[in-house]
Amino acid sequence: MPASGMIGHGTTLTKDPSGTPLVITNLLSFNATSMATDVIEITSGDSANNTKEFVPGLIDYGTWEAEVNYGETLYNSIRALFAAQTSDSWKVVRKDGTHDVCTGFVSAVSETHPDAAKATFSFTIKVTGKPTLTVA
Repeated sequence: MPASGMIGHGTTLTKDPSGTPLVITNLLSFNATSMATDVIEITSGDSANNTKEFVPGLIDYGTWEAEVNYGETLYNSIRALFAAQTSDSWKVVRKDGTHDVCTGFVSAVSETHPDAAKATFSFTIKVTGKPTLTVA
């Protein structure tokens, strides 16, 4: 069986894709951090064999992180979203057409302006609720 995979080139990120979209231009990288489920211990005196018992708890769908080439207009738009502290709809579309839509808010913004290299900025979207995955 031949190996499979794809490069990230062509991935897009958009805020409010079905309303007044803000397309995240000059996207350099997109990262969806680990999803995690809380682990709830339910060990009791009835637990067999001197072992602990656990059940899955609530799911945290993590964060979406983006790095982009610095552009004043886009940077100011993301800073305004951070300051507003409101949840919005976000959509990421991968090169193969698979996409996720989530509700989330901008929880962090940082910028880098090296002396002899391109300026970039990064921001983090905290996913709230369950994203919707659509397979191409």
